[in-house]
Amino acid sequence: MIRQEVVDPQARSTLEVTARAEEATDLSDYVIEVSTTYSSGNGAVAKALTHVAGDIRKGTDGVNRMRQASDLETAAEVLAELVLDADEDVRWWAAQNPSTPTYALAACLEAEVHHLVIAALLNNPRLPDDDVERFLKHPSPDVKRAANRRLKDRLPEPPRAE
Repeated sequence: MIRQEVVDPQARSTLEVTARAEEATDLSDYVIEVSTTYSSGNGAVAKALTHVAGDIRKGTDGVNRMRQASDLETAAEVLAELVLDADEDVRWWAAQNPSTPTYALAACLEAEVHHLVIAALLNNPRLPDDDVERFLKHPSPDVKRAANRRLKDRLPEPPRAE
């Protein structure tokens, strides 16, 4: 449901996220303006405000990257970058996107440490089956479950006794 709403540009949640992103940009600009005002009197306050503005702007960029990562129409080369993004939420969206290239999914799996991103990768049908078995003993139940499901799906059914 969430994935459909993020992809649909007219969905209520998408419109809300877009509005919030615009608000965050405006707020970030305002904080930078206030920071400039304080820079002559109190350098510590100005520096703190500049960091706050950067965090707010990063949030806006993060939302935009998540939207791109979840969009089935995003270019393969962009998805290949997003699946290796510094933000685990962005990686999670790109990891489960069936439009993310196989080579990028495999590269992400080699480097990934966040258990939910690993589970998303294991659930992506484009990920090669190589090395899935190593996740059967992963400490995360989500990862173990995804690895078991994936291996069960690729194994042939045992012959029935008659």
